[in-house]
Amino acid sequence: MTVQLTWPEKVKGLPRTLDRFQAASAFFDLKYPTFLQASIDARKWTSWASLSAIASIPEVIEYDLENLGLLDAWKKSAELIQIRANKTFAILKEIRNYEMHIEYQDRISHSAADIAQIREPIDHDSFFFSPVSWNEFQMLKNIRFGRSIVDQAALMEFNAYARQYSVRTIVDQMLEWLADRVQSFMSGHTQPSPP
Repeated sequence: MTVQLTWPEKVKGLPRTLDRFQAASAFFDLKYPTFLQASIDARKWTSWASLSAIASIPEVIEYDLENLGLLDAWKKSAELIQIRANKTFAILKEIRNYEMHIEYQDRISHSAADIAQIREPIDHDSFFFSPVSWNEFQMLKNIRFGRSIVDQAALMEFNAYARQYSVRTIVDQMLEWLADRVQSFMSGHTQPSPP
């Protein structure tokens, strides 16, 4: 599945937010030095960087919206509630947290993936999340202390989803979903007039 990227147009009026969207996407287009070209480790490092950019988007949006005088409306918006309730987004953030604070999760190369389950064209640049263990995730304080919406059922659903789609596709789909929330909010709010 190739995701049609429309997010640049949807978030173009929010410079910090656009920067994070670009960063999350750009990491997949990096050209590796020769000694890293075939390295799955290089791909997990760059995908972690992409997850870090994605995880920061809700906070960065607030700075842009504050500059536009829309922060109070955003904090009460249905779009923010939808972002906070999205379990796939929450899992991507927790994978980033796990990799930041504990260790990197493995990534699966295109040659080691179960081709029968994959629902998109793949090539030599394709790689996939390895299944995330609930026991490993419970090492995270957010999970252990119930500060995350991620539960074992959501993680099992994510693992099934991640067997079907590459990391890049999952990231692109999430960026599009986030951009739709931003666009929905912005279309319902106009910038207040200066005093």
